[in-house]
Amino acid sequence: SSKLISLYYVKTKKENRLRTAFSVGKKTHALAKTRNRLKRLMKEALRLNGHEFLKQNLPYNLVFIYFSSKEESFKSIEESMKSLLLSFKNKKLS
Repeated sequence: SSKLISLYYVKTKKENRLRTAFSVGKKTHALAKTRNRLKRLMKEALRLNGHEFLKQNLPYNLVFIYFSSKEESFKSIEESMKSLLLSFKNKKLS
């Protein structure tokens, strides 16, 4: 967990592929426009940096949950995503 985003993961038994989900709470961000933008930023951060930390054929489901009540910049979201991916890689893939 970072200061903006939490990562939850579950190892799957049947499928041997990586699946991801992104969530932003309705209580903290009432407008769908804001929630969608934050999810897009998280997806983009994963797209740009995920290849450094993850392989496509990992048997995991990953869920990224944005819990900060403020709208943060892409740079801070990207740093949070990198730290989460690095800790996931160190815990589960080593």
